[in-house]
Amino acid sequence: MRYPLLKITCVVLLLACTPFKPLKAQQRGTIPENQLMAIAESKNMAEKYQASDPNQATQFLNKIAFIYWEHGYNKEAIDYFKRSLSINESIGNNNAITMINHNIGSLYSDMGYFDEALNYYYKTLEIRKFKKDKEGIASAWLTIADTYSKLKQYDKAVQILENDALKAVKELDNEELIRNCYGRLAENYEKMGNAEKSIQYFRFFTMLDDNLRRKTEEENKRKVLEAQLKAKLAEAEKIAQEGKILNQERKLLAAESEKEKMNRQTKEQQKQLLILQQRQENAKLLEEKLKKELEFDKLVQRSLIGGLGLVFILGFVVFYAYQQKKKAGVKLALQNMEILKQKEEILSQRDNIEKQSQELQKTYHEVKEANAKITGSINYARRIQDSMLPDEATLQTLLPESFILFKPRDIVSGDYYWFTHTEYPDNQHKDTPIHKILITAADCTGHGVPGALLTMMGFNLLNEIVQNRHITEADLILNELHKGVRKALKQEETENRDGMDLAMCVWRQEDKILEYAGANNPLIIIQNNELQYFKADKHAIGGLQKEANRTFTKHEISIQQPTAVYMFSDGYADQFGGEHGRKFTIKALKELLLAIHHKPMQEQKEILDVEITKWKGLHHKQIDDILMLGFRLG
Repeated sequence: MRYPLLKITCVVLLLACTPFKPLKAQQRGTIPENQLMAIAESKNMAEKYQASDPNQATQFLNKIAFIYWEHGYNKEAIDYFKRSLSINESIGNNNAITMINHNIGSLYSDMGYFDEALNYYYKTLEIRKFKKDKEGIASAWLTIADTYSKLKQYDKAVQILENDALKAVKELDNEELIRNCYGRLAENYEKMGNAEKSIQYFRFFTMLDDNLRRKTEEENKRKVLEAQLKAKLAEAEKIAQEGKILNQERKLLAAESEKEKMNRQTKEQQKQLLILQQRQENAKLLEEKLKKELEFDKLVQRSLIGGLGLVFILGFVVFYAYQQKKKAGVKLALQNMEILKQKEEILSQRDNIEKQSQELQKTYHEVKEANAKITGSINYARRIQDSMLPDEATLQTLLPESFILFKPRDIVSGDYYWFTHTEYPDNQHKDTPIHKILITAADCTGHGVPGALLTMMGFNLLNEIVQNRHITEADLILNELHKGVRKALKQEETENRDGMDLAMCVWRQEDKILEYAGANNPLIIIQNNELQYFKADKHAIGGLQKEANRTFTKHEISIQQPTAVYMFSDGYADQFGGEHGRKFTIKALKELLLAIHHKPMQEQKEILDVEITKWKGLHHKQIDDILMLGFRLG
């Protein structure tokens, strides 16, 4: 009994999950003038270089073949591919030979000459086997199986898929290729009329397809979170720049206010000088007036000498009253002038003070609003960063006796931690998967918003290296991470020297070996009450050194008895505090860990937190992000 619905569903799902590949033209079409000119020029260049530079000549022959193929001239494309193949075989260029054999096979397949296509596909397979190109081998077997299916030799297609293709894709541990292989098996068994086998492989296909879709959805969610974090951090950086501008404007306003104050003081001094000069002039006038009056008095006195005593007394009284009246008038006028002057000064000062107050109030509100925006954006970025970092409970499912002490200096952190669990084979265990737990403690250049951007990049690169590329050895992970940071920050082309210090541990559960590799970040382990301090390599991931490739040392530590392991950034040891305002130091940290290592891990976390808070006290600020991971093995 046939199952057409199963066939349709399987084919549709297989096509939906297979990466899109542009189809070559099947019908002959008119070749555009510019392409004809390219063909003519490439023919001339191929002849020119055939003797002096065969490799260059083959590139021009390949270009001609691709143009013919694109426009449906398949026979002509095959002819020029074969010419290129002959030259490449003479110079032993296996990479080009592999590619050209595959292209000729595809052209024959497009034309319906499937037997000829198989001949070239098998040649491609042999070279890839010789080169031990696992991905190429898997791809070749799948292509050969598809070609047998087109020949309706479904039994042969199934034989290759089950015995060769499936084995090859499983060695790659590539779930997408395994799923596609199951889909092809389901389709071929359905065409053979074997419903039971078809349904069996279709179930395998749908199970893997659901898993891949779920991973894709998780990856898309992670990318959305990354985009949101980048946007918020960029917004925070922009607002911070605006805040700096406002702060500069406020300082400028304060300078202008100080200048105005000095001008006012200068004017006040000038006023005081004018008043003094006026007083001096008034005193001179008064002195002259008094001299004249004294002369007049002498004249009166001489006239009255010998006069009656009564007349003299009366004259004297009149004169005295007159003088007193004049003096009171002068004093009153001076007081009025002083009062008017003080009134003017008070009014002027009041206006200036009111104006300054308004300007300062406006600047204060602007700065307060900018700070609120900055803080809001960075708080949102902190929530996104927290959602990306795995929580302590997840670590405790892998290592029940463990803790994470994480104290960012600012709202967002330039330190980060990362861990995962894998079952991939590695260079030492190629045939069987081995269970591994990978843990990282990292310290990026800077802290706050700039450091947070680097943490996101490091987190994503580690996921790519371990989860997608299946590299699980501590030193190799650091090597690849260094390359990834340099590439992402374009450090070959720019003066960017950002980077990160990092400690990587890999716990191999089966053989009880702890791998450690460090970039400036050391490792402490304590066994049998003895502390061992493993120094890191003295270079960072990325950073100041300019070499593109960097090799890190792998330490392998046997764990045959209970062992406490500690990974940390430099924030704890470098914190200032104590009575004399000194650093805590790595020596003091070693002594503290040795004293508490036998206690439960969560209690150790509380002690470490209390000790650094007490050391910092009320008079010292936290100078850097603080990160420490502790776990017990064995």
